[in-house]
Amino acid sequence: MKLLPAIVTAVFLLPAALPQRAMPRDNRYDVVSIKSGSVPGVYNSFQGSQTTFNSSLKSLLANAFGVHEQDLIGLPKWAEAEHFTIVAKATSPVRDNLDRYTMLQSVFQERFALKYHPEKRAIPVYLVTAAPGGIRLPVTAPGSCVAPDPAGGPPPPPKGPRVPGSGEPGSEACGLQGIGVGPDGLRLQGKGAPMSYVLFQAEHYFDRRLVDKTGSDKKYDVDISFLRNSQPAPAEAAEPSSGLPTITAALKKVGILVAPGNDPVDVIVIDHIERPSAN
Repeated sequence: MKLLPAIVTAVFLLPAALPQRAMPRDNRYDVVSIKSGSVPGVYNSFQGSQTTFNSSLKSLLANAFGVHEQDLIGLPKWAEAEHFTIVAKATSPVRDNLDRYTMLQSVFQERFALKYHPEKRAIPVYLVTAAPGGIRLPVTAPGSCVAPDPAGGPPPPPKGPRVPGSGEPGSEACGLQGIGVGPDGLRLQGKGAPMSYVLFQAEHYFDRRLVDKTGSDKKYDVDISFLRNSQPAPAEAAEPSSGLPTITAALKKVGILVAPGNDPVDVIVIDHIERPSAN
């Protein structure tokens, strides 16, 4: 399962495509320091052109390639058990936070001697469909948020609060704001998010990949609250035997249905990887 920190404070802007990510054009990390072990209390830190990653290699690989951890085939056990702190600097501006992960691909190839190839395999997944009454998320109004520049560079700083519906029209950045933590559970918020990205964020709370079968090409304003996995599931949640976390019930309330199934998906087969070379 992909894991998120308890609180995500960065704004996640929309990538060009999901799930597997292509390297950003003409951008890479120029200075990279890698240490074995984690920094207590730090998950990831994004500051200008410098990025600190702090997680297991398996988790970082999943984020770098934009796949579920289940879709990484052939990793050694140490890649999940051992953690690494990677401090990386780029000379060119980084377009958005997802590009920071994508730029890790070259780091893995150069410092971890990563060799891999993509394959399509039929594996257990969760199939996501629209409820009979349709998806009940508000469709984003044109011009109500600021989109990132596809050619590179972040969008202009929002004029007002980055809380959906709280700022002036066009003052909020398009995308999801990550997962916020409240006293009663978790909350996923954002504006201008396509279904692919809503599911990309929700997938962190499932033990398999979510495969979008909704057919939706719309962008949505999202405000979804759901219980922590340790809390009792509400009555409308899936049967316990399915292994679905309680976010299933929250998605169902907005017309997004999740059910176990099998589907051919793109996976990353690891042909070779080793512990990192010295700094």
